[in-house]
Amino acid sequence: MKNLRWRVLPRASREALTSLAGSLPMAGGGELLLAQLLHNRGVIDPGEARMFLFPDESLSHDPFLLNDMDVAVQRIVRAVQSQELIAVYGDYDVDGVTSTVLLVQTLTHFGARACHYIPHRIEEGYGLNVAALASLAERGVKLVIAVDCGANAVEEAEYVRSQGMDLIIADHHAISPAERAMPSDIAVLNPKRPDSTYPFSQLAGVGVTFKLAQALIRVEGRGYRVERGDPSTLYPLPSTHYPLPSTLAEGDLLDLVALGTVADVVPLVGENRYLVKRGLEVINATGRIGLLQLMARCGLKPGAVDAGSIGFVLGPRLNAPGRLGSAADSHALLSATDAGEAVRLAEALETKNGERQRLADECFAAACEALAPETDDSAILVAMGRSFPVGVAGLVAGKLADRFYRPAVVVEERDDICRGSARSIPEFNIVQALQICGDCLVRFGGHAQAAGFAVRRADMPRLRERLAALADVALRGADGLIESQPTLTIDAEVTLSRLSGQVIRGLQRLAPFGPRNPSPLFLSRRVKVMDSRQVGAHGDHLRLRLWDGRNGWQAIGFGLGDMASTLSDCVDVVYSPEESVWNGERSVQLRVSDLRASEE
Repeated sequence: MKNLRWRVLPRASREALTSLAGSLPMAGGGELLLAQLLHNRGVIDPGEARMFLFPDESLSHDPFLLNDMDVAVQRIVRAVQSQELIAVYGDYDVDGVTSTVLLVQTLTHFGARACHYIPHRIEEGYGLNVAALASLAERGVKLVIAVDCGANAVEEAEYVRSQGMDLIIADHHAISPAERAMPSDIAVLNPKRPDSTYPFSQLAGVGVTFKLAQALIRVEGRGYRVERGDPSTLYPLPSTHYPLPSTLAEGDLLDLVALGTVADVVPLVGENRYLVKRGLEVINATGRIGLLQLMARCGLKPGAVDAGSIGFVLGPRLNAPGRLGSAADSHALLSATDAGEAVRLAEALETKNGERQRLADECFAAACEALAPETDDSAILVAMGRSFPVGVAGLVAGKLADRFYRPAVVVEERDDICRGSARSIPEFNIVQALQICGDCLVRFGGHAQAAGFAVRRADMPRLRERLAALADVALRGADGLIESQPTLTIDAEVTLSRLSGQVIRGLQRLAPFGPRNPSPLFLSRRVKVMDSRQVGAHGDHLRLRLWDGRNGWQAIGFGLGDMASTLSDCVDVVYSPEESVWNGERSVQLRVSDLRASEE
């Protein structure tokens, strides 16, 4: 990544901070600082601040506010009553796998005949496909529930109907105009529907799936059914229905919701914030055997798992099998009931994660070499070749976007249909760009900064040209140059001595951290470097011992190892403070994002 531009957010007025701080449950001199951090996140009302710091169930909306929820519940109830075979069809990433496990677990507790299907990434690709649906029809499946996929699968939906099966879609991906051609008798649960009345649009796929499970639990648990078009009207179920065992509660599913939500990098605000915060509590007291074994394999202790643990430790390992082909081991791990099998699966995920890392590093080096002539003056980087497996294409694209600070596309070249992944920067909405280029694509989907697509090989030159034109308009300045200096947005400038352990613990009330609620980032000036050294297997990271004139501070800068030989004795440093507990002892470490020589 090129040199970072530092931007310190403006300080709110003393009056605004004092008003907000007076309502905060914090002591130790950190109230005004916490108020500033809330203000930076758009939280300025005292009531809203309390809800942000202590999210409760009021943030979890009625599942029947999702369009078609009554239709979906009624169809599932009928399938359970008649013992029809139900197939839960999921995606191969963490969001899709957790969605699949969650819904199969729920249906099984109803006494449903339920199976699952997760496509092979390399052999089948993303989402619903006709061959898989044909195999499900042959097995006698009467109802397919697509989770974390299917929002734009109009052709596949028509095929499902032609085979005498019904389809329910529980998805969260952006909906293309083609979705409007979806058969009207298919239930589509998606808060991003153009006609959605659901109050929160940023649920992950597992969040939408949880709302379906929540609706089933609430309605069936009371022995009622709903009629289409009027979810407020409940009717007694016939005596043949299979009652929900009392052993399943909504909270039992929230560990899966937290895993999928954090791993899918959706905004951790609103309902997501409540679901993840509650889900982390469930994870830290989990009895899910597979998750416990994976945590043990990674050195994570129950009680110490946070959103960062999911994003950087558990999530990549659960994602690894699906990236290399089949997500079967990840699904089996989260569904495991045998401790010995869970140990074996956790070890398999660790091995596959190592393979995934090595393959991604090799492909990244090859992409950098192939793109070398373009990296200085191209508004968008496009790497294409047979040596870029689709399973790691997204990782490679992300590394390219980080290194060169511009949108990047990596495409696995094939004889006919090529598949690609794109990662972008905040200044360029990649899924919107793909939507504009939709006539070049077989299919696409994703979010503003991460997307995937399939394209005919013959259309790839046209797609490349049109994406380049869109990126030029968005990113090239009046001088004709590409803006390639990312901005590091800093919450506040503070002296290190202001950050006592008590203050840092108070700031942790902002957790869980993630998109739209990042870890607090501070700037401290004129800090003395007492010691520095490179650490890590390849010396990629920087270990520091800092002095603020009163206290010593331990610090770590990931990816900053090459700064070790050029550090000044006195630096301005941008960091996030972290408190850890080891053997009952509390300590504070600074996670350094950037530093530079202080001006005298």
